[in-house]
Amino acid sequence: MEVVHLVLPNIFRNEPILTVVCGYEKYDLHKSNAWEKILLLSLIVLMFFITQAYEIKLLSMMISRPATKELKTLAELQSSGVKIKADFLRHPGTKNNPQLENLVVNGSEEIFNMDMVHAYILDREWAKIMLPMYYDPVQRLQRYSIMEQSLGVYPVMFMLQKRGPFMEHFGTTLAGFVESGIYDFLSKASIFVTIPIHLGVSVE
Repeated sequence: MEVVHLVLPNIFRNEPILTVVCGYEKYDLHKSNAWEKILLLSLIVLMFFITQAYEIKLLSMMISRPATKELKTLAELQSSGVKIKADFLRHPGTKNNPQLENLVVNGSEEIFNMDMVHAYILDREWAKIMLPMYYDPVQRLQRYSIMEQSLGVYPVMFMLQKRGPFMEHFGTTLAGFVESGIYDFLSKASIFVTIPIHLGVSVE
């Protein structure tokens, strides 16, 4: 419409964009010629329906905090200013981990009540199941995502007594479970039992 106005300025006495979007009339639209009246009034009605249909969406986009980009590496996490929360009493290794230098702060939250402000260290299999709990249906956003970069693979460890008659048998059995995949299978199965307990849901 604006192109037509520039090419054929005699057709429109009013500025099409100012009239349709802002309601500004340089010349009384009701006294203009038939073509200008039909075209501009049609566009005004169309603009009214468009703004009514998308008014809530446009307002939410203007007043809501924009979503940050998905962080994939520790370098991106550090440059974003987001800190990692970890319980130093339960996980003392995170405090002295050279990969997490100047990134970790102490906190007592668990994966069931993450504050949606800080990042958290979590086993990848646990994360795949837990993260849908932090979906925001109002903003239609995932508040957490799994980073591509990992802290590495950690061996399975259990704190036991220094001496015991069954230490050797226990070690052999555990090694067999890990190598055969039974330990991994039982760990994943325990997730579906642990989550309902923390959420207060009965499991039958």
